[in-house]
Amino acid sequence: LNAFVTDGSLGRYALNDVTVDAVLDNRKVFVNDFSGSEGEKGRFSLKGTVDLDGDIRLHTSLQSVDVGAFAEAAGLKTRLGGTLDTEFDVTGTCAAPYANIPVDIRNLQVESTMLDSLEGQLVLAGDKLDIQRLTASKSYNSRTYSLTASGKVPFAALRDTMPTESN
Repeated sequence: LNAFVTDGSLGRYALNDVTVDAVLDNRKVFVNDFSGSEGEKGRFSLKGTVDLDGDIRLHTSLQSVDVGAFAEAAGLKTRLGGTLDTEFDVTGTCAAPYANIPVDIRNLQVESTMLDSLEGQLVLAGDKLDIQRLTASKSYNSRTYSLTASGKVPFAALRDTMPTESN
């Protein structure tokens, strides 16, 4: 699959100069280039290989990408905003992916709540998300306040429906 989109969108988010160069061969996806821009300053890229029956080797880079675009892509109704910078590799297998993801979001908005920053480290391991450290900061009245969280969460607990033993 080879494609180039000069002016597109993901919901209300502009996607421009999107390049897709990928091949599916014998249940292996070779992503030679999936890149483009989001809004005026955002850039994204993904390159690597996914064996649908085996290993994953992907490199992902996001610079100044609006986090609201992820909410749109996921179909979430929550109003999100802010710019994300991160770069990470996805390894492991399709059945048990692994990614160590640094998070740096500036001017985060969740509905009517505004934060100056959200920084931390997330580890995706199989069906769990390990929040190694996540710190939200907000300046108010010449002081900076922060909240730090950590812990492990199974993805099933993040779904709209209540998790059961089977999911």
